[in-house]
Amino acid sequence: GELRLRLVRLQKDLPLLSGAELSAARRTLHSGWATLRQWEERMRDDILASAEVICSTLIGAGSESLGGRTFPLVVIDEATQATEPRASIALALARGRVVLVGDPQQLPPTTLSEEARRAGLAVSLFERAIAAGVAPVVLTTQYRMHPLLAAFSSAAFYRGALTNGADPADRLPPPRWPSRRPLLFVDAAGRRGERPAPGGVSVLNHTEARAVADVVARVCGREGGAAPSDVGVVSPYLGQVALLKRLLAKQGREEARQARAGGGGSGGGTGP
Repeated sequence: GELRLRLVRLQKDLPLLSGAELSAARRTLHSGWATLRQWEERMRDDILASAEVICSTLIGAGSESLGGRTFPLVVIDEATQATEPRASIALALARGRVVLVGDPQQLPPTTLSEEARRAGLAVSLFERAIAAGVAPVVLTTQYRMHPLLAAFSSAAFYRGALTNGADPADRLPPPRWPSRRPLLFVDAAGRRGERPAPGGVSVLNHTEARAVADVVARVCGREGGAAPSDVGVVSPYLGQVALLKRLLAKQGREEARQARAGGGGSGGGTGP
C-alpha cells in the first residue's frame, strides 16, 4: 500500500519536473511499478495455492490470474445457461472430474446471434451430454417454494415428480394477506403503459410500476405487516428496474416524512 501511494504521488509530480530529475523519476516509476506487480502476483499465487476452493466465472476461468492451474474437480453451476464455448474454458482446467449442475427446463444459453443458434450454440453442454447418453442425476426435492407454488412447475415441467422439502408453515404469506393461497395475480392493465426506456435499449411501463409500488406499500404497510427486507421485486427489464427503484425510494421517503410528522412514537410534541 505504501509503495503504491508513493508511486501515485510521484506520477502526479511528473509535470513539475524537468531534466535529470524527470529522468530519475521515470526510472523510479518504471522499476517501482514492476516491483509492485511482482509483489501482487506473488500474493495472488500464495492465496490461490492455499485455497481449498476457487470460485470464478466461466470467462474468468481463462484469465491469467489462475496462472495455468488445473484442478482435480471442476463444478460448473447453471451449466444449462452457458454456451459450450464458455463451458469449455472451465473444462480446460479439469485434470480429473467435471460436474455440470443445471436444469434444462429453465433458461437456455443466451445466444443473440441467429447464425450462432443455427450452428448449435443455443444447446448447452449439459443438454448435449444427455443427448449423447450421459444419464443425469435428478434431484426431485425442492426446498425453496411453498408447495402450492411448486405444484405448477412439477406438473408442467417435471411430470409431477417434484416432492416438497418445504413445510407450508415455514412459507406463510405476510399477515392479513388477502387470500388463503400464497399466490395472487394483479391486473395492471396489460401493456398500455409500455414505452422505450431512456437510451432506447430497454422498456418500462409506468402503469405496471405504479401497481407494483402499490402492492409493496400494502404488503409492507400497517395492514400488511411485512418488513421491506422480506419483499423482493423482480423484472426482466433494466428500464423497469430503474423506474421501480425510483418509485419505491420516493415512496419510502414519503413514508419516513409521515412518520416524522406524526412524532415517530415519541409523543409528537413541539420543540423549542
